[in-house]
Amino acid sequence: MSMLRYATSAALLLALSTAACVDEYGPLAAGLSMQAARVPGPGIVAVQNRYTPGLLRKEGIIGTGIHLGTGGEESITVYAVTPGHATAAQIPARLEGYPVNVVVTGLILASDYYNTTTYQRPAPNGFSVGHHDITAGTIGARVRKPDGSVFILSNNHVLANSNDGAIGDAIYQPGPYDGGTAASTIGTLFDFEPIDMSLSGDNLMDAAIALVSAGAVLGATPTYAYGAPGTSVVTATLNLPVKKFGRTTALTHGTVSELNVTVEVCYETFMNLFCIASAYFNGQLGIAPGTFSGGGDSGSLIVTDDASNGLVGLLFAGSSTRTIANPIAPILSRFGVSIDPGTSEPPPDVTAPTAAFAVSCAKNRCSFTDQSTDNVAVTAWSWSFGNGTTATVRNPTTTYSAKGTYTVILIAYDAAGNQGTASRTITCTTKGKSTTCK
Repeated sequence: MSMLRYATSAALLLALSTAACVDEYGPLAAGLSMQAARVPGPGIVAVQNRYTPGLLRKEGIIGTGIHLGTGGEESITVYAVTPGHATAAQIPARLEGYPVNVVVTGLILASDYYNTTTYQRPAPNGFSVGHHDITAGTIGARVRKPDGSVFILSNNHVLANSNDGAIGDAIYQPGPYDGGTAASTIGTLFDFEPIDMSLSGDNLMDAAIALVSAGAVLGATPTYAYGAPGTSVVTATLNLPVKKFGRTTALTHGTVSELNVTVEVCYETFMNLFCIASAYFNGQLGIAPGTFSGGGDSGSLIVTDDASNGLVGLLFAGSSTRTIANPIAPILSRFGVSIDPGTSEPPPDVTAPTAAFAVSCAKNRCSFTDQSTDNVAVTAWSWSFGNGTTATVRNPTTTYSAKGTYTVILIAYDAAGNQGTASRTITCTTKGKSTTCK
C-alpha cells in the first residue's frame, strides 16, 4: 500500500468541491425506517476483504466499504481522491458479481481545525477541547471507569497530539485555537491508543481519554442539540440514521452509508497539497452526506437519530463527501469505560466581570494594563481615553497632546455578554513644550 502523495492545483480543488455536490448516496429515502436496515451478508464482506488490499495499492484509491441501495441491493463502494484517480485506477464495474461504485471523496483528513467556541464549566459534550499543542477538536462524551474516575473521551489526535502527547499533559477547554490557555485546563491526558502510521498499520481507532474532575464535564450536549446520549451500544447497520453534535457543524443528521470501511486517513499535509503522514484503518463506518461533519468535529460522539440516542461511533476523519467514524464498542472496551450521561445543560453565566486597570505614563504617553477578573474569563475590552480616541485591545496605549484632566473608561466583557465598568482620571500638565501626565 502506497502512502498518499498528491499534487493538487486550484482547478483540481474546484473540481473536487463540485464533485462533492453530486453524491449518489443521498438522505434516507422516505418510508425507509430503522427496521429496514440490516447488516451486509457474509458473501459481500468476504469479497470486499479479498479485493481491498489490491485496490488500495492503486494510486489515489484510499478506501472501500459496503453500501446498501434504497432498493435493498448490496454493492461495494470504492473511495477515490479525485475523478482522475478514479479513472486511472480502472476499477471494475463488478467484483465477483457484486456492483462496484466509485465515490470521489478528496483526501480524508483527520479533522481538528476551524471555528471557535467558548470556555464552559461544566463543559457539554460537543464543545471545543484539545491537547495544549494542537488546534481544537470536540468533547465526545463523559465516560467513567468502575472505580468512579471520570474522563473526557475524544480522539488521539485531539487529546494526545497524534501520538506525540505524554501522559499527564494538560488538556485545554476550549482548545488552543479557540483561545484556550493553561488557565482553561480542564484535565490531563490519561491514556490513548497509539496510531500506527506505517504502511502495514492496522488501526481500529483514533481514541484517547483525559482525566477530569466529575463536575468539569456535563456529560450531555446542550438541550438545543439532543441532550444526553444513551448508554446502550448499537451495532451499525447500512442506512442507519445517525446524528452528532460537534464543535464546528453543531447538530447534523446523516446515515451510515458504508460498513467495514478500510481507509487511508491523512494526518499531515504539506501546504495542503501533499499528504506526508497517513494511517490505515479497518472496520470503520462511512457516513453520508458530506455535510455531516467539518474540521474540528473530531471526537464527536455519533448516536442513533431517534429518542434513544444509542451509541454508534466516534467521529475522527472526513472529506467533502464522507465522514469516517470508529465503532464505539471497541473503544469503550479498550479503555475500560462506560458512557456517563448527563441530564441537563449548565446554568447560564450571569456574573459580570469586575473591571479594573492600572496606568503608567512616560511624559504624555500612557500605557494601560487590564486587571479585570471574571468567574469564567474576560474576553473583550472597550476603552475610552477621554481624548477622543478608543481601543479594543486588552492592554492599550494612548498619547495626550494637551494639558487637562481626562476620564478613562474601561468596559470589560465575558463570553456571555456580561459587562463590568471601571474608570479613573489622568491629569496632564504642560511646562514649556513638554506635556506630562499621571
